[in-house]
Amino acid sequence: MIAMLSRYAFLLTFVAVCSSGAQTSKPEPFLVNPNLPFTYLTVDHVGYGALEAGHRRQRVWLLFHNNCRQTVNLYVNGPPLDAPEDKLTVMYEFVVPVERGVIVTSDGKLPKRKKVMLPSDTMSEVGSTSTIQPGEAVLFSVPASSFNADWEIHIPFWFRLPLVKGATDENAAGGEPQMFLSYNIWNLPNSIRKSLVSKVLP
Repeated sequence: MIAMLSRYAFLLTFVAVCSSGAQTSKPEPFLVNPNLPFTYLTVDHVGYGALEAGHRRQRVWLLFHNNCRQTVNLYVNGPPLDAPEDKLTVMYEFVVPVERGVIVTSDGKLPKRKKVMLPSDTMSEVGSTSTIQPGEAVLFSVPASSFNADWEIHIPFWFRLPLVKGATDENAAGGEPQMFLSYNIWNLPNSIRKSLVSKVLP
């Protein structure tokens, strides 16, 4: 009888240990901070770069945050010439927002779209990558003239996934997802937006 009770107590202890082990192996949530997007930008400060063409260009320093448990990569290049404090240039492109919906006019003709002359972006065929670990951020700057009501900035990024062992499915080659973080003049804090002196700002 004593042996049976001891065996029963051992089984109960084993089940309890297994249950506690299963509870502690619960996967971590995808977001580091559940109240924020998995990637986002914040303004660090506004200042002036080095002299260029006889004047100092105003710049906005931004932080690209990785708020997910997966490592994120950015396309980067060398530091900009007029921002000596920067360690790198994060590559981005300018994109005119797509106008969605149907616009009806009195004469039945389609309204003329405004022609926008986009400035040169920082995308390059030659560059490297910057890896941002979960919960970390990368500091970089852009000229104040990069902000305009007629366009937005797209910063491409991708997840740095671990290498998978074994054979790959040739039918699944290519077609990998592409992501970008969109940022425009209206995303700037009001105080920062009003402090910019560039003529392109509204």
